[in-house]
Amino acid sequence: MRDADLLERINRERASVCFTVTTADDDLARKLEPGAPSPSRRFAAARAMSERGVQVGVLLMPVLPFIEDTVENVDDVLRRCSENGVRFVVPCFGVTQRSGQREWFHRKLDELFPGVRHKYERAFGSRYVCRSPNADALSRRFDELMARYGLERSVRPWTPGAERELGLFG
Repeated sequence: MRDADLLERINRERASVCFTVTTADDDLARKLEPGAPSPSRRFAAARAMSERGVQVGVLLMPVLPFIEDTVENVDDVLRRCSENGVRFVVPCFGVTQRSGQREWFHRKLDELFPGVRHKYERAFGSRYVCRSPNADALSRRFDELMARYGLERSVRPWTPGAERELGLFG
């Protein structure tokens, strides 16, 4: 929000902002992203930017398998998007894990979500791409809700000058 005035000025042509929101649950988010603004604060900022006319999107990624990959979570996030002026949502129902990152992530799983690391090891081994086992069901529900709420899957394309064509001397 500290850049709201600047974004509003940029939006005289066109501005878009995106917020990463992987859960609408503030308590779960506090565990996953300690020190980051809560989803409630992000949705409040989305609403404020939308009310200023700035196009707002949400990056629903990564959706962590065995933690956030439920229909209820997708329902909650998209409902909150629709209530707070979000126009587009880009999902990824899974996570990527690089070597080195994976070991740290697994230690955090043991600390915060006992037993979940074993699910990751069984489901994904040492794979880089860890697609949620629920990805197909989540994608179907995502599509249903996107249609219900009138949300788009990507930022609207913009062509410079398309909104107003100036003459040779302005």
